[in-house]
Amino acid sequence: MLKYIVLCAVILFFPFWGSVNAQQIKNVQLQKSHTGQQRNSSAERLAMSYYRNGEFEKAASLFSQLYNQNPTNFYYNYLFNSLVKLKNFKEAEKLAKKQNRRSGMPRYKIDLAYVYDMAGNKKRPSTLWTS
Repeated sequence: MLKYIVLCAVILFFPFWGSVNAQQIKNVQLQKSHTGQQRNSSAERLAMSYYRNGEFEKAASLFSQLYNQNPTNFYYNYLFNSLVKLKNFKEAEKLAKKQNRRSGMPRYKIDLAYVYDMAGNKKRPSTLWTS
């Protein structure tokens, strides 16, 4: 029963997943990192600029470095979305699995389901809710 409720939630929220609008970007930029410092490194500003300009390969490269140094949700979101926009589903899958192991939050299983769906694997997302 619970897996059907979760599946319904995924279906309801699925159309809104994967795209980041300007207000979300602005809100995330205003958040503070785990160390309490404002996010304003030159690498981060450059990565954000690449992302906004649709240069997802360059953005993914920089966000990957930033995420490896400081694996926050902020960097995860932009790295994940950059990888999906590049249709690099294998790397997006690895990233979501890694983040899921790190936090265990259901949100990352939804990201995995999204990646599987975008990659054309329609049966695999349903197996995520049995574990």
